[in-house]
Amino acid sequence: MLSSKEKAKVSALRLEWNLLAKIVVAVCAIAILVQPAVALGVEQDEGSTEFNEVQGLNEQGVPFREANAGFRSAIEPTIWNKSNVSVLLGGEVDGGYIDRDGKKWDGSGQVVIDIDGAFMTGNPVFFDRAGNSKFAGDACFGTIDPTDGSDPNHWANLKNLCQTGSQFDLPYLYESAHISVQPGSAAPSLDCLLPLEGGGSEPCHASHGAGTAGAIIGQAATRSEGSHKDLGIMDEAVVSSVGAAPGAQVFGIKVGGGMGPERWGWSVPSLINALEWVDRMLGAGGGTRLNEHRLGGKVVAITMAISGSGTFSQETCGNSSLGKRINEVAGRLKKKGVAVVMSSGNEGLPVLRHLDCGENIITVGATTTIVPHQRATYSNFHPSTVLYAPVGGKAKNGTCTALDGARDAILLAYKDKGFQYWCGTSFAAPQVAGAFAVLRQKFGDEPTVDELTALLAKTGAPLVGQDAPPAARDINVKAALNGTP
Repeated sequence: MLSSKEKAKVSALRLEWNLLAKIVVAVCAIAILVQPAVALGVEQDEGSTEFNEVQGLNEQGVPFREANAGFRSAIEPTIWNKSNVSVLLGGEVDGGYIDRDGKKWDGSGQVVIDIDGAFMTGNPVFFDRAGNSKFAGDACFGTIDPTDGSDPNHWANLKNLCQTGSQFDLPYLYESAHISVQPGSAAPSLDCLLPLEGGGSEPCHASHGAGTAGAIIGQAATRSEGSHKDLGIMDEAVVSSVGAAPGAQVFGIKVGGGMGPERWGWSVPSLINALEWVDRMLGAGGGTRLNEHRLGGKVVAITMAISGSGTFSQETCGNSSLGKRINEVAGRLKKKGVAVVMSSGNEGLPVLRHLDCGENIITVGATTTIVPHQRATYSNFHPSTVLYAPVGGKAKNGTCTALDGARDAILLAYKDKGFQYWCGTSFAAPQVAGAFAVLRQKFGDEPTVDELTALLAKTGAPLVGQDAPPAARDINVKAALNGTP
C-alpha cells in the first residue's frame, strides 16, 4: 500500500509524464508539403525531386532545434540513418569522421564553391551551433541580353537574374556578363516565376541549391516521419540528416537564368564565366573576395550539378569548345589545389557529356543507399567516371523513385526551412567536393588533386551488380582518412 504522500508523488509524476508526452507529440508533428515536378531549361541541373516531402515549421522552428543545439537521441524510438550523408560515407550520425587515431575531421577551415541555379541560405541547417552562417559568401553571373535579334530563350541567352549586378567585359571572361558579388547575390529572383499546383508561384531555382549545399555543409538535425513498415520500422521513425563536411563553408555562385515556365535553366557561358572568375580571384593574392583570410578558410573544391548534353565515348571533348574551355580552366584550378567536380548526369547511359568531357574534371556518379554500392540505374557511367557517392533511387520514366517503396534517397535541406528527400547525380558531386574538404583538413596542401582523387578511389568500395564499371568506386571518407595520399 502506498501512503498518501507517495500516491501524491505518483500522481504528480503521471501529470508531468502526460505533459511531456504531449510536448513530444507536438514537436514531432510534421506538415508534409509536396512540390510539383518542374520543367528544366536546356542546360538543366542533374537533380530529381521525386521524394519531395517537406517538413513544415511552426513559428518557433521547433523541429529544427537539433540543428543548432547538437544532435539529440534521448527520445527517439528508432533512427533511420540510411538517408544520412555522413553515415553513408563512413562517418558519424552527427557528422564528421573519426580516424584510426581517434581524431575527428569534418572539413573545418575549408571552403567549397557550389555553383548552382540559386541559393536560399536561411535554412537552420546552414548555421553552426554558435549561430554563425556556413555560407562564406555568394556571387551571381548572368548573360547580357542579346542585341542581334537572336532567340532570348536559347541556352546562351537565358535572361539575366542577377538582381544587383553590373555589366563587365573583362578579358579573362568567356563573354561579357552581368556580375554581382554583393551579399545576397545568389538568392532566387522574382523576375522568373514558376506556377505551383493549387495556385501561387515560386521563384525559378528556388530549392535545388539548398539541396546541393546541404549535401556539403548541412548541420546535424532530425525529423520525425512516423512508421516505415516497408523498412521494418514499426513504430515512429526519426530520420537523421547531416552533410559530408559539416565543419566546412560554402561559397554559393548563382548561374541560373530564365524567363519562367517555358524556359529556365543554367546558361553555360555564365558557368564558364564563374569558373574563370574563381581562377582569377584565387590567383590575384590578398584582398579578393576569395582570399583565404577574408573567407575564413581555403577554397579546396568546386562542385557543379550539371554535365551538359551530347555523348562522348572517350576522354576527349571532341569539337565541344565549351567542354574544352571548362577543362582548360579546371586544369589551372587543379594546379592551385582546387578539385573541379561535376555530376555525371541522369540518363543512365555509358557516356560523358559535352561539359564534363575533359580529363581535368572529376565526374561523379550516383549509387543507391538501401542496397549499398550499387549504381543507381539513372546514373550515367563511363570508364573515366571512377568516383561515385550514395544518393539513392532508381529510374522510372526519367525520374528518381523509391526502391521497393523504401526511402532510397538522402535527406537534405529544402529552401529556407525544412527538409526534402533528394536523389540524382546532382547530390553525388557535392559529396565528393565535401570529401575533398575533409581530406584537405587532415592532409593539408601537399597532396595534389590527383593524389586525393586516387586515395578516394583506392579506399572506396567496388560497385556491385551486373553492369558495375570495373574501376568504379563508392567513396568512403573514413577509409580515405586512414589511407595515405
